[in-house]
Amino acid sequence: MSARDAIDAAYAQLEALLPDLTAWIPTIATEQDTRLKVIDPMFTRVLGWEPASIHTEEPTGEGFVDYKMTVDGLARLIVEAKKDAISLGVSGRTPGRAYKLRGGVLGHGPQPREGIVQAMRYCGAKNAELACLTNGAEWIVFRGNRLGDGRDTLEGMGFVFPSLAAIKDNFPLFFDLLSYCSATEYTFRAHFQEAEGQPIRSATFRSSLTVPLMSAREHVRS
Repeated sequence: MSARDAIDAAYAQLEALLPDLTAWIPTIATEQDTRLKVIDPMFTRVLGWEPASIHTEEPTGEGFVDYKMTVDGLARLIVEAKKDAISLGVSGRTPGRAYKLRGGVLGHGPQPREGIVQAMRYCGAKNAELACLTNGAEWIVFRGNRLGDGRDTLEGMGFVFPSLAAIKDNFPLFFDLLSYCSATEYTFRAHFQEAEGQPIRSATFRSSLTVPLMSAREHVRS
């Protein structure tokens, strides 16, 4: 399936699922409700993650990871879930926009700051690059581990989707950030590099950010 076919199929799944998700949101009272009624179907039915690649409640040194998403057995994405009653503070923000993790939107108040820092700890423990914080309605996607590029993780950016309707209206970006296809091909990196003002060559998206010294020199000469 081509990339265009994949995103078209995913969007069709979202359109079919959205009425149910919208109806279920008011019934969410616990974190487990968020996971069962919104996060699970979003990742499996819309974003293309097979159940075998999703691992829940894995222990770390400081708690348990809500979701560890893997590709070929390797951690690529950590998802931290909150119940709907816990606002992430982005409901009125511009959909699809990237905000500074230490800025006025994402860096203040108990949420989302605590959830972001918590997800970063889990990304470090599981060596996953990408992180997502969500209460089912609000979604924040950011890099929870920069994999040795030498920059402070909290100096990065987080993309916000303040509602399920915002996900639908900005679906190409949402898919590029969180789909299994994106995690496999590292498509999400281009969006973060652009948001941070540090574009990188597309050829590097599919490789580790930490490269051998000789390879790094070859990239400079090329």
